[in-house]
Amino acid sequence: MNPLVSQIRDTARRLLAEGRVELVLGYETGPVPLRNAPCFVRNANEVDSLTWDHFCSLNLAVFLHGNPRRIAILAKGCDSRAIVNMLKERRLVRENLAIVGIPCRGMIDRAKVERLAGGSEIEAARIVGEKIIVVAGGRMVEAPVEEMLRNACRECAAPTPTYYDLLLDGTARSPVAVGAIDELPQSDRTKRWRRFEAEAAKCIRCYACRNVCPLCYCRECCADQSNPRWIGTSPNPSDNEMFLLMRALHLAGRCVDCGACVDACPVGVDVRCLFKRLEREVRERFGHISGADPNEKPPLATFSTTDPEDFLTTV
Repeated sequence: MNPLVSQIRDTARRLLAEGRVELVLGYETGPVPLRNAPCFVRNANEVDSLTWDHFCSLNLAVFLHGNPRRIAILAKGCDSRAIVNMLKERRLVRENLAIVGIPCRGMIDRAKVERLAGGSEIEAARIVGEKIIVVAGGRMVEAPVEEMLRNACRECAAPTPTYYDLLLDGTARSPVAVGAIDELPQSDRTKRWRRFEAEAAKCIRCYACRNVCPLCYCRECCADQSNPRWIGTSPNPSDNEMFLLMRALHLAGRCVDCGACVDACPVGVDVRCLFKRLEREVRERFGHISGADPNEKPPLATFSTTDPEDFLTTV
């Protein structure tokens, strides 16, 4: 057994036995290859269903909203940062939460594996050493795990949680320097817009990206409002662009780049190209890194006399 899985199960069993929590929120092997499912463990008899590997891509923080029970949550670096932002926005009661930090080695990108398999249906997948072995269309293919990781994981600046109650022993990926990767330079506005148009054109408005995001929690999304109607509901280019732009602006300074939205999209819309752009703007203008400091006020929810004012004009 993976030593980290053993630690997870022992920790869950202890927390439940001691009465510190009523529920342990983690992962179990799911019915679909490459994607482990969320697991809700309520007693010691269910602990052995918990697992951990390169297929635990879902951000579990999305299940914490409005839950009054005492919960222990298995948290990767990005999950931990999402929890920090949720605490800042008073979506959680800190005393009801036990954060079990897990060093993360990155999560597999299903879309990359599907391309590796030539579009054939994936029947099974497993990790052997540093390789992923996939059975698809009656044949077996393999590739280095590193090449099949999600881009968000390959560019992660904090694979080991920095905010937790318990941190399990394990090996994480080497962190990437914040801001080290910028696919679309600031000066090339035309290139940036064309890239955005191409991504928005794919969107079918299923809202899977919104539904898996732990920081999208409005009771009624602006995309669903009918009075007033902010944007149309059909997946035409202008409505798609407006939906993605409004969501990106709502997440400015809040998105933790967990990659859950990209992973959930059934048509491969890479909204990270937009979110990463806003992440850079917030970082350069306000010196803010989302989810890094639980005591830091959100940059767009506070005011300082030193805030940039270059948008002001005399006209």
